[in-house]
Amino acid sequence: MELMNKSKNLMMNIFIRFLVTILVFFAAYIYLYWMSFSSVSESDLIVNALSIISAIGICSFVWIRLKAQNKGPLSYIILGAALIGAVSFLGGFFGPMIFTPNANLGPLLGLFTTGPIGFLFGGVAGLVYWYLRHRKEIIKFE
Repeated sequence: MELMNKSKNLMMNIFIRFLVTILVFFAAYIYLYWMSFSSVSESDLIVNALSIISAIGICSFVWIRLKAQNKGPLSYIILGAALIGAVSFLGGFFGPMIFTPNANLGPLLGLFTTGPIGFLFGGVAGLVYWYLRHRKEIIKFE
């Protein structure tokens, strides 16, 4: 019975890691495509390739760090920033298209406002979460 629960938890952990990684991939790809690399080249193929390669690099970092058992504060900061930034960016990017389809500048909310603010708040939230999890170890060390 315990082995079955352990196997179920492992599958759920992999499933959640997969969902988080896919979410971060789409957010990173869209953001990098429209903000960073769209002004670099005239060729759409180069912009797509750079965006996909960069998004894969970000996702591989997120996938590996979500599996690690012993993470430092920088990992929590980056993971919090990536996760909350991705959710807030996608909400700000697709939300206006769903709720006000006639608005011309709807996706710009995600590009310029909710994405960067979510990234900053996610980094702070990751640091606070790390501190709360390791508070006893920090006090013991001092």
